[in-house]
Amino acid sequence: MNDFITKVIFLYAIKLIVLLPVILYGSWFFYRKYIIKSLKSCSFMGSFIFLKDKEIADIIKKGVLDKKPERAAYYLRLLEELRIKDLKSDLINALNNENNEIKEYVINRIIDLKIYDAVEILFKIATDETENQRVRSFASNAYCYLMGEKSFEKLYLLFRKETVCGAVIGLFKTKDVEAIFVASEKLRSLIESDDTDLRAKAAKIIGYVGKDNHNFIYPLKRLENDNSKEVKKEVITALERIKSTYMVD
Repeated sequence: MNDFITKVIFLYAIKLIVLLPVILYGSWFFYRKYIIKSLKSCSFMGSFIFLKDKEIADIIKKGVLDKKPERAAYYLRLLEELRIKDLKSDLINALNNENNEIKEYVINRIIDLKIYDAVEILFKIATDETENQRVRSFASNAYCYLMGEKSFEKLYLLFRKETVCGAVIGLFKTKDVEAIFVASEKLRSLIESDDTDLRAKAAKIIGYVGKDNHNFIYPLKRLENDNSKEVKKEVITALERIKSTYMVD
């Protein structure tokens, strides 16, 4: 009787040993599938603790290119919260996202983190006529801010109507004397331009760079009596931005 029980236990033990790897692999396969599915639906962040760094990086690298902006934004937040080592290259990779809002967010983060490795793709975006105009202006801003006086040789491409606003703002933000001089000269030429759109852009620029310097109010005075309603509208918006007490009639 004892021999029979021993044999049964032995047989079940062998079956368990044989099936254990299959059970473990199957459990991990379905669990990992659940993790990725959960991540795609923007939930269950805790699942990341069971993944390897490379697996996390691969998931996020694909996620930041997601066509749905809310999902792409989610992966971008994860990218920064999890302190992924390859943060810079993944942020640069995210510039390839088709959604313009995501691109704008990424460009702002590149400025904040001063990711100089992104300057080439930023210049490419800024000069690409098929890109969204607002995104091009953001890219122009970032490029000029990161490059400073080194951007001078390519400014003739960034001082075009579509990107001049971002370029001038970027140069002012550098706090570099030469860059500010170049930006000031370009701003003056915009204010004196015969082109209504360029004068409106001048007022817009002042609204962004005049927050910390109320001396920018004086150039706005030259634009306040402009015949164009669009220019006057930008002047009012600029004054609201710099929180000036100077009123436009």
